[in-house]
Amino acid sequence: MNSRSIRRLLVPALAAAWLAGCSFVKLSEGGSGVRVVPLAEAAHCQQVGHTTVSLLAKVGPFDRSPKRVQAELDILARNSAVDLGGDAVARLAPPVEGKQRYTVYVCGPPRNAVPQP
Repeated sequence: MNSRSIRRLLVPALAAAWLAGCSFVKLSEGGSGVRVVPLAEAAHCQQVGHTTVSLLAKVGPFDRSPKRVQAELDILARNSAVDLGGDAVARLAPPVEGKQRYTVYVCGPPRNAVPQP
C-alpha cells in the first residue's frame, strides 16, 4: 500500500472515531424541567404516557460510548416528556441498539427539594 491509499482509509476512520465521541443531542428549555427518576421513585407520581426515543449507537463501524448513548437517550426522553405534560421520566429497560422506552410521569417537585425563596 502506498501512503495515498493509507490516507484514503485512515482519514474516514479517524473522522468516524471522532464523531463517535461527539454529542449531537441538546436539552430543550422545557426538557430542563424534567428529571430522570428510578421506577421505584415514580410510585407516588401520576403516569401520563410513554415515549420511545432512539439515536445512533454506532458511527460507521465504531460503537459510541454506552454512557454517552444513555445520557443522550435520557435527554431525548426528557425533551419528549414536555409534549406529554410530564416532569419526570423513568427508564423501562436498558437501551437496545440506540433505542429505549420510558414512562412519563407528573411527580411535582422532588421530595427532598429545598423551597426557593
